[in-house]
Amino acid sequence: MSKQKINIIWFNPTCDRNVKTNVGKEFLTPVKKSFPPEHKLHKILNQYTIKISITCMPNVRSIIEADNKKKLRKAIMETERKCSCPKNIECSLNKQCLSKTIIYQATVECENNQEMGLMATDFKSQLVSYKASFKSSAKRNAIELSKYIWQLKYKNTDYSIK
Repeated sequence: MSKQKINIIWFNPTCDRNVKTNVGKEFLTPVKKSFPPEHKLHKILNQYTIKISITCMPNVRSIIEADNKKKLRKAIMETERKCSCPKNIECSLNKQCLSKTIIYQATVECENNQEMGLMATDFKSQLVSYKASFKSSAKRNAIELSKYIWQLKYKNTDYSIK
């Protein structure tokens, strides 16, 4: 005695709270009428081989709300982090070292000269670039301030930068 496997056909209507009609019942009623027990396709298409599984799809409002939350979360993350300095080191820009497009002023103490400029990158990236241009003679022409520092180095002039 072997059991025959029944092939199930799934009907997946989307769930909507606004629909008051019993969709499953309305779907199976014509199946029962069209395929009575005497019909040759009744073995394949009947209430035991057709199963109903409600698919819960998000509505447009919930899709938009989820997308807005994702974008807001990303915007908050970008605006919240303004400083990447370690907690034990005081930030030289009052916890604003990751700000973009800032105006800076560098004072070279030797002849009381000042250098001013506008940055499009964050301060930390620019500071790394400055330090590299002060140390490497290959990068001495990368920034105007580094050109001046290298002139002082060639003259063996003592200086400090603030």
